[in-house]
Amino acid sequence: MWVSGGVLCMASGTVRNTLQRQRAGILISAGSFSPPTLMHLVALEQAREYVETTFHEQVWKGFLSPVHDAYGKPGLVAATHRLQMCSLAVQNSDWLYVDAWEAQQAAYTPTFRVVQRLRERLEAERRPDDPELSFYFVCGADLVASMDSPKVWPAEHLQKLFALCRVLALPRPTLGSEEEAPLARVLRRFPDSIFLWREAPVQCSISSTLIRKRITQGRSVRYLIPRPVEEYIQEQGLYRDNDDE
Repeated sequence: MWVSGGVLCMASGTVRNTLQRQRAGILISAGSFSPPTLMHLVALEQAREYVETTFHEQVWKGFLSPVHDAYGKPGLVAATHRLQMCSLAVQNSDWLYVDAWEAQQAAYTPTFRVVQRLRERLEAERRPDDPELSFYFVCGADLVASMDSPKVWPAEHLQKLFALCRVLALPRPTLGSEEEAPLARVLRRFPDSIFLWREAPVQCSISSTLIRKRITQGRSVRYLIPRPVEEYIQEQGLYRDNDDE
């Protein structure tokens, strides 16, 4: 199940006109999205620009894949709410979509399997005259740092993920000093699989945790999340109680 929606494109028409037509990029962002923020959308937009300027592949589609409820992260509201909020967040896009498959499974699904399933589906739908597809998993540098832990990311899962896609990581201003060493180790181990765009033009600390905290405190989240998402949260009474602790 896909639901369309979106944001404005930053790549210029001149850049897009020079992109190779033999391959097309597909971006995948998996996460809690509780709630989706403007930074989630900006991250995908910047990843799109990075792919088109670095790998010279026109990005066709980007997907938000909300995690299953069984993930159990603090502040995680029901998947039905998160799917609806993601749909509202990207409703005006011509290239961003919501993939509901992961959230609708019977249990938590490893990241590589989410990417694998979406890749299989898109490859099956590709017409003979369509370009070959390249897949990119978009995430923050903090997630890449967590790949240093076999308990969080078993080696077999990493191998399968890297066989399916490149990983594009964006810097996080809130990255803790304790995460710098693990991040450096992971980047050294997988230089051909993980690409960290340290010079990303927009680096922002707007997080879902911040949004939930502000809502719980009765403070404004205007201009931090898409307006339709803000209205939905108000209508549903989400995040009024702090479940993060």
